[in-house]
Amino acid sequence: MSRAVIKKGTLSLLSQPAEYGHKFYILDSDKKICEGENTGIFVDGKFIPTDVNGQLTIPYDKQVFSKQAVLIHENFGFLANVVVPNENYRLSNALLFNDEGILPGKKATILIRSRLFLNDVSVSLKKLKEVNVIMSTSTLDNITNTKVYDNVTVEDGKDYSIEFLVPNKLTSFNIDLSAKVETVGSGDISLYFSESVSVNRGEYEDTIA
Repeated sequence: MSRAVIKKGTLSLLSQPAEYGHKFYILDSDKKICEGENTGIFVDGKFIPTDVNGQLTIPYDKQVFSKQAVLIHENFGFLANVVVPNENYRLSNALLFNDEGILPGKKATILIRSRLFLNDVSVSLKKLKEVNVIMSTSTLDNITNTKVYDNVTVEDGKDYSIEFLVPNKLTSFNIDLSAKVETVGSGDISLYFSESVSVNRGEYEDTIA
């Protein structure tokens, strides 16, 4: 590769977090994506070229990647800082149910809608493993019942369904979900979710009084 002329302020770097690393685009002074055979980033002693769409990816590593780099386009070089943070996973869940359908002696259904985020970017639930769900119910008589669902399968765009028999004098139910996800720097990490829902029924008032 021919020698580049260093010139500040003409090119800029656009960064977007992705599932396996950070995507980078080199932008010209008109904020257009730079493309070409000799377009890329020279960083940490090596040249990383862009693809046909003007994109390049620097994968996640064990440590935060923070280096000064040279943006290369049309034989000119421009200084920039390149930063790739650590993997930060977050598991988000929502419980969906029909409150009016939670009646003593009847079967009720709880839907768990899960989403997985990596550095605030939504990624596939397929990255999760060892997904376990624990459901517990409590009654006015202090009777607690717990059921464990081991190694359940959660899928993108689908809700996980739990059906249970509603006990008499139900006052609350709790859902705990745990899972693991593999990272580049820290191996498997554990993710947790827990939510408790109170159930208020007017037919219990006489008993309480």
